[in-house]
Amino acid sequence: MDSNLHPLFAEILVSHGICAPQNAPPSALAEDRRAAYISSLERHDWSYDYSDDHRVWGEGRRERAHLVAERLAIDADAAIWNAHCPADYAIGGVQ
Repeated sequence: MDSNLHPLFAEILVSHGICAPQNAPPSALAEDRRAAYISSLERHDWSYDYSDDHRVWGEGRRERAHLVAERLAIDADAAIWNAHCPADYAIGGVQ
């Protein structure tokens, strides 16, 4: 976490699971990131592309882009992705 952040703002980020405490070991940071990725996969609106509401579609598109970026960074074999997404969205077509 950036040490230039105001302590109150840093505390809010930590309490919402956006980042780990400043003194957290690297393994804790990786585990927090993995847990956030799984949580995001479980909450994602996989059918956003079918929405008539442009706001819903836009938010779904942004979330999906973030999930894909996280998959590329921490889930290269897509095992976590495939375990938490609907079968139609599995990487490689197999879940």
